[in-house]
Amino acid sequence: MLELRTPKGTIDYSPRETMLISKIIDKSISIFKKHGAVCIDTPTFELKEILTNKYGEDSKLIFDLADQGGDICSLRYDLTVPFARYLASNKIAKIKRYQIGKVFRRDNPVVTKGRLREFTQCDFDIAGNYLEMTADAEIIKICVECLSSFDLGQFCISINHRKILSAIFKIASIPSDLHLTVCSSIDKIDKIQWEAVKLELITKGIDDFQAEIIKKYISKTGSNDLLNELKNDTIYGLEEGKEAIDDLLLLMKYIKIYKIENIVQINLSLARGLDYYTGIIFEANFKQEEVGAVIGGGRYDNLVDGILKSANRKDFTVPCVGFSVGITRIYTLMQKKYKNIKDNDTLVLVVSSGDQFLENKMEILNELWDNNIPAESVFTKRNDFLAQLKYCEQKNIKFCLIIGQDEINSNSVKIKNILKDENFEYIQRDDLVGFIEKNRI
Repeated sequence: MLELRTPKGTIDYSPRETMLISKIIDKSISIFKKHGAVCIDTPTFELKEILTNKYGEDSKLIFDLADQGGDICSLRYDLTVPFARYLASNKIAKIKRYQIGKVFRRDNPVVTKGRLREFTQCDFDIAGNYLEMTADAEIIKICVECLSSFDLGQFCISINHRKILSAIFKIASIPSDLHLTVCSSIDKIDKIQWEAVKLELITKGIDDFQAEIIKKYISKTGSNDLLNELKNDTIYGLEEGKEAIDDLLLLMKYIKIYKIENIVQINLSLARGLDYYTGIIFEANFKQEEVGAVIGGGRYDNLVDGILKSANRKDFTVPCVGFSVGITRIYTLMQKKYKNIKDNDTLVLVVSSGDQFLENKMEILNELWDNNIPAESVFTKRNDFLAQLKYCEQKNIKFCLIIGQDEINSNSVKIKNILKDENFEYIQRDDLVGFIEKNRI
């Protein structure tokens, strides 16, 4: 028997829920545009070989599509790799871009925490050669602006550098072919205890001594104080360590200029298990919530070049840095706060008392629509005046406009602000649009 349900890890969204998601996206887009971004779109599925070997151990979470005698394809795992493919395909050397779209992961879903198999991502990236760490600093600034606009309380952005992790692994004498899989284990430190992470590392060939070196470093958090401490550590004597620490010191200098230094911390346990990161990596979390990271990103300077090499094409290097807003997770939080949000933009409900006065209502609706005023009416056989008033209240529509025979004879309407529970007042038809415009906010 057919089960009337959505597939595991997917959900339907009601009009109210969709409206809330749209508000999150609209807030983000307005900030992206303020920073000069343009929008692109890419296919929901890509050639499988484009997505292969880009996500570390998470590659097993990619949804493969059935072979139907054509291209071998997979659903996109994120929007970053398709963006890099777009840059490579079109030989674009510089762009600030944003993109909103569904992505798909064969993850173990937890709906209450916004962890789904199909979810919406909202990405912003800066591609191209810029002065050192300027694009990275702007990216962090944009993250702060987005999270502030959601008005969901205090948040923190944790930053690390992929080359710091590489330097730690060198100090611990961990073979280079284990670096990515060790990163994947460290990336779980905010979800499970260190002992569980250590056990996983040991199963991957890391011994107790190496694990303790890793623990010594990844337990450190701070700001410039931590970076200055690391300058006096063995790690600064390694090329990767020096480059990463100098990068982060410069980044923190720019972050102070942008007046967001109190929101940012250096966290050496942050790993982000994706293969393509080459520089800074970062995540953002709301302090009072347990939905996990709501923003994640970093620098990926070799992804475009790597895709071209896989295609035996001429090298075309485009340094990139960017992030993804976890729309579904933020929606989960906003749903708790905005319980009474409208599911529509309707400003005026046009109703009639007594008779239908259908053509008169249509004339009024047409006038409102022509003046870009969101309005609607209820066209049913039974003209139930009280039911229409109730509908206006249920939909949280601000103005209820009433016409009857008296109003038609006097070329007027009665109008009431339902939200303020004011009395009805008479308005001449010629003054209707002006009255609504004046009082719409």
